[in-house]
Amino acid sequence: MCLTRRGAVAALAALTVTALAGCGTDEAQGAAQVMPPPRPGPGEVWSTAHTQRLPGRDAVETAVYVSETVYAATRNEDKPDAVLLVRADRPAHAILAVNRLIHFPTNAPLLYVEANRIPPVTLAELRRLRPEGNFADGNVQAYVVGDVGRGVLDELDRLGLEVRHFESADPFVLGEMMDSWSGAVHGDHPDETVIVPIDSLTWALPFSAWNAHEGDGFFFVTRDSVPAPTARALQRRFGKSYMFVVGGTEMVSAATADRLTDFGLVERIERPNVYALSTFFAGFRDDGRNFGYWFGQTPRGFGWGIQEDGHNFTFANPADLMAALPAAILSHMGTHGPMLLVRGDEVPPEVAEYLEKVQPGASRPAVQQLNWGWIIGDARHIAPAVQYELDAWLAPEQSGLPGGNR
Repeated sequence: MCLTRRGAVAALAALTVTALAGCGTDEAQGAAQVMPPPRPGPGEVWSTAHTQRLPGRDAVETAVYVSETVYAATRNEDKPDAVLLVRADRPAHAILAVNRLIHFPTNAPLLYVEANRIPPVTLAELRRLRPEGNFADGNVQAYVVGDVGRGVLDELDRLGLEVRHFESADPFVLGEMMDSWSGAVHGDHPDETVIVPIDSLTWALPFSAWNAHEGDGFFFVTRDSVPAPTARALQRRFGKSYMFVVGGTEMVSAATADRLTDFGLVERIERPNVYALSTFFAGFRDDGRNFGYWFGQTPRGFGWGIQEDGHNFTFANPADLMAALPAAILSHMGTHGPMLLVRGDEVPPEVAEYLEKVQPGASRPAVQQLNWGWIIGDARHIAPAVQYELDAWLAPEQSGLPGGNR
């Protein structure tokens, strides 16, 4: 297991910030390379007044639709600096990539590969994007996360992309590896850190959107232990971590939470289900002092804290975790809002209750606040009826309609 760049071991301590180099051109990429979306089925409308669907049929295709939406790639200014490549059958690896690598200075969408090949739709997107290169990391253009075969790396080599490979099949080791890389690139480790149990991966989704937006820390634990790689990474914060542990004691035991207190302060974020978790975190905000006192004080801020109208949301179905994860970048380079989770055939009551609280009130056009929502995946992921209901919740409330617009 190692962190490699072009197949050679790279010493993290030797990472240096390099001058911004022109790794691309201003040449337009060509609209013909953009994947045309399938047509809506009978009775389906994918664009409503307050929502837009990104209708991928599977995780690989959805990732490309998201990438095309965020990065036009017609000139240097609207290209990504890099891309993240993860096997489509490695959800823990994808979660780590989204939480630790999307944010600046990497600025990269998540795309999926197979064990030993790059799917044609992903390959076409790589050619369209032609990433500029991460100036803070030797102009690396592609970050490969986890265990992939030689066929993937050879294809990237043929594309002429500068590659860094976080090479391990162990998600705990990958978490430590990415944290060391992040510390080298940023010159520090983020003190605000999310802790998620490895056997409850869907519970990472709301925080993945936040970390894509903000770039805080993220680690896995098991219910009953803090694995050694996670403990080593947390130890590097010298007891100054602010850890947000996801789930009750049935997910992360009291003994595990107690062990985490060796590395800093622990706060549980506990809700009865993942849908309630997503709405709670959308409204959650933790502000305070990070380090320093009256002199040189650095503030702490964690969570969206959205409890009013005038915001944007991403709606995803946690039943297809891998299709939902690429959409986290919409919180980074898209419309900068939280991810709310819905069922394929229903808006959960917790989500409806939250949307009712933040629904814009009726007002004159000049001062009207608006909400907006991305719908992730095709009708098999989220039914048209759910999209229409979400549109009604997001629309400004109309006077004379009790209970809003539904």
